[in-house]
Amino acid sequence: MIIYYIALTISFIVMTALAVVLYKFKNSKLDLFFKISGLFVALILLFRYALADLYLEDLIYPESVEGFSSFSRLAFSAIVMWIEVPFAFLVILYPFFKKVKTARVLTSFVAPVAFLFFIVCLKNVLLANFGIEIYGISLRAVLLSIEIGFGLAISILSLLNYIRNINKEEYKINAVAIGYAVLSLIGMIMITMPNYIPQLLLNPYEYQYKVDDLNIYHRLYLYPIIIVPIFLYLILKDKSEETKNFTLLYYAISGLFLYTLTHKFADFTNVSGLPFHLCNTALYITPICLIFKWKKVFYFTYFINVLGAFLAMAMPNYGMEGLEGTFIMADVLNFFRSHYQAFYMPLLIVGLGIFKRPRLTEFKYSLVAFAVYYVLVLVLNGWFTNYDPGIDYFFINSNFIADKLGSWAENLRNLTLEFKIGNLNFKYYPIYQVLYFGVYVLLSLAMWFIYELGYDVVCGWKDIAERNKVVKMDALALEVKLNGRDKGEPMDLNSVDKLILNNFTKRYGKSDVYAVKDANLEVNAGEVFGFLGPNGAGKSTIIKSIVGIQTITGGSISVCGYDVKTQPVEAKSQIGFVPDHYALYEKLTAREYVNYIADLYDVPVDVRNERLNEYIKLFEFEVAIDNPIKTYSHGMKQKVTIMAALIHDPKIWILDEPLTGLDPNSIFQVKECMKNHAKKGNIVFFSSHIIDVVEKICDKIAIIKKGQIQCVKSIEEIEKTDSLENFYMSIINDKEVEAIKVEEAVKGA
Repeated sequence: MIIYYIALTISFIVMTALAVVLYKFKNSKLDLFFKISGLFVALILLFRYALADLYLEDLIYPESVEGFSSFSRLAFSAIVMWIEVPFAFLVILYPFFKKVKTARVLTSFVAPVAFLFFIVCLKNVLLANFGIEIYGISLRAVLLSIEIGFGLAISILSLLNYIRNINKEEYKINAVAIGYAVLSLIGMIMITMPNYIPQLLLNPYEYQYKVDDLNIYHRLYLYPIIIVPIFLYLILKDKSEETKNFTLLYYAISGLFLYTLTHKFADFTNVSGLPFHLCNTALYITPICLIFKWKKVFYFTYFINVLGAFLAMAMPNYGMEGLEGTFIMADVLNFFRSHYQAFYMPLLIVGLGIFKRPRLTEFKYSLVAFAVYYVLVLVLNGWFTNYDPGIDYFFINSNFIADKLGSWAENLRNLTLEFKIGNLNFKYYPIYQVLYFGVYVLLSLAMWFIYELGYDVVCGWKDIAERNKVVKMDALALEVKLNGRDKGEPMDLNSVDKLILNNFTKRYGKSDVYAVKDANLEVNAGEVFGFLGPNGAGKSTIIKSIVGIQTITGGSISVCGYDVKTQPVEAKSQIGFVPDHYALYEKLTAREYVNYIADLYDVPVDVRNERLNEYIKLFEFEVAIDNPIKTYSHGMKQKVTIMAALIHDPKIWILDEPLTGLDPNSIFQVKECMKNHAKKGNIVFFSSHIIDVVEKICDKIAIIKKGQIQCVKSIEEIEKTDSLENFYMSIINDKEVEAIKVEEAVKGA
């Protein structure tokens, strides 16, 4: 035993001494040293597990084992050996995730105690790992001792660093951080439980229940594929990206570690031990993609491995002789736990936003990669069966899948293709194997469709939750701004007869290009205000934001004193809107449709009838008012839209290109209606490309270009020097803009 304590002590001293020396240099060098040390621990862990089997790995509920005085001591040793692994993983990952508070707390406060405990119990750990080998000199036992020494050094140095920075805000600990660390530690220990632990500690002869054919024991293994990813998603969805990466990577390397317990280095020297089964590849791909951010490789496992894992769990294949395939045996646990990771890890990674939801392009590339993989395993199956008849990567050579599907699938295998290359025999089932590939591709496409539905549902829930938060925050902000006044009152009592844009800004999604940038505008009661600009300048964007169709990125909009963002219902009640592309309920008559809109605004029946009769007369609609809207011409439908917009007598009437496609008589009627509405002390705000109309009926105009308002002027002021058309063209062509801005700045001063 003494040699192992010496190895442990030396590794601890060397690690600590190097850290002290590097502490005098830049922190970056010390960080690099810790990362290299973590990787060194990872290599030690890999080699000591993959070199040979563990002593307790193949035991089945032993009542007495050489080297252990009792079964209870054996059980204790096995559990200590088990819980050493998650702490080894912790010191491996911590140097790369120092910003994750949970990792920092566990490494600094729990890991030092744990590694000291492992030193005290070193004999038990060595017995559990290597049995009687500890009485000689074992390379793996030396590696384990060095691993514990390095782990103790890293954790103690982390604790000292924590003490040094204890006054910093990010290092402070509260009850929530402690609770989350405890829950995380429990999870970290559970997911690293070796698959042989249940069969070692429980009597498998009492649990000889086959896990197959979707029986209750099979279903008990399938339920976690639904419960666990949902649980993990709910825990991680609001965490930082660093925390998500740490948790998912810990889970991924844990899965790979459990896989190495049953696949040693020696297994790879035999063709039957090579990891060419589709779900085996996922155990390697997932951690590699998380570490190196290999998106293209990741989407292969997302589209192909997930489906393969699901089908494998539905039709498990782990041997059915003796105790194999029974409820608590290691082969069953190993099979399902490895396929769990292949199934829901890619879905979690996309769901948590580590990689973006794929598009059709990624699906095409994944299919190309799958085709290459499929051809490869076809070749390998045909080649390697010459050395081991049991070789059947991806189950495309045997009748394992065909047997599940019935006689028709078996019949497809009757057509064979056999040939020899040298001394090697090759046998294929061309129809069966081509159809196998095609059906798998179609199933992958179908699974992708199901993923997308699930993501859409979750995104919908998230959007609703986010909007509810915004609504609550806006309601609170409104209450503060109103300072005790009724919520139905305007926020700004000095603007009850105005439309005001204050530094209004709008951009779509995460685009760097602004549709509108810092727009300022004030329109007063009694004005007919024209809004001019070329296509794509931002006119419709501003109008849609005023009427509440789309959100505001920055700044504010006030409608008759009501803030559009925090008082949306009150603001909309002041507006009548005629969009550029209207949508009417065409099975209704014009009278029914206008009454429907009047009901939305709570307009009394006698008042709405009086107003409607006025508009019927103005628009010469007496004959058509009770006909279905679907029988109307474009101009008639436009008039119905206008009547509906005015039925509640809005203080602000907004029109987006209202005269497009109208005949001269209809244009005249709409112009008269606009003038009459403004004469009542209301605001008429409309966009148009028809300069002549704007010039004749507007009091003021604003010109917008590339999302920025270039100028605001009265028609009278413009006509003193030039026509509106010439003035507009000079602005759009960048002439006189600077002079106008200077002039307006002087007036403002």
